[in-house]
Amino acid sequence: MKKEAQIELKNREDDHRVDQRELKQDIRSLKISKKEQEVRHQEYLNTLTRDSNKRATKMRSEFERIGNEISTKFKHKMLLLREEMDKRRKDEILRIEVKKNIAIKELTGKHEQKYKDIKAYYSEITNTNLDIIKQLKDELSDARKEDTLMQKKKLDMEEANKQIVDPLFKASEEVKELNKQKAKHDTIMEYLSETQMSIKERDLVLKDVEWQYEVRLQQFQYLEKEKQQLFE
Repeated sequence: MKKEAQIELKNREDDHRVDQRELKQDIRSLKISKKEQEVRHQEYLNTLTRDSNKRATKMRSEFERIGNEISTKFKHKMLLLREEMDKRRKDEILRIEVKKNIAIKELTGKHEQKYKDIKAYYSEITNTNLDIIKQLKDELSDARKEDTLMQKKKLDMEEANKQIVDPLFKASEEVKELNKQKAKHDTIMEYLSETQMSIKERDLVLKDVEWQYEVRLQQFQYLEKEKQQLFE
């Protein structure tokens, strides 16, 4: 705005110079007219010269007065314009400062909330994985105990079958029951194997989550650094 005001003032000064140039041309025309009158009216030369000089002096004084008024007017206008531009600049700076502080506050709040969300998210995943691992370990321990008990019971039953022949039917039924339990045990072992594979997969997921957490933590540290730079 200051530059535009200076350009406008420059244009006004150019217009003023053009006006002065035209005035000078008018004066020159008057002088030419005076010369022509001197040729045509030699007898009125002295009188005409004095009148012309008076008119020229008066016109020069008038134009100097007008020029001074115009210069004073535009100086005053330039001063008012400069004060207005300074006021606008200060208002704009204040508005930008307020907007900047609001943006910094919002960005800080977003970063803090994002950090809390990331922390809560990974804490929840970690706790969930730990609970699953603990549950799977308990199930594995129970399955192993049950397997040991079943093996012991099977050995006992086999020993009893070797020592006791009668009643054969009851022994056969018990064998069938043991076979069912063995099938159940095989199913449990298969489930245990799948559980171990799931634990391995969960471990891989946990490692990936920890890696992502490390990456997000580095990103958060970078954002913290950037936030500090913004504050500075």
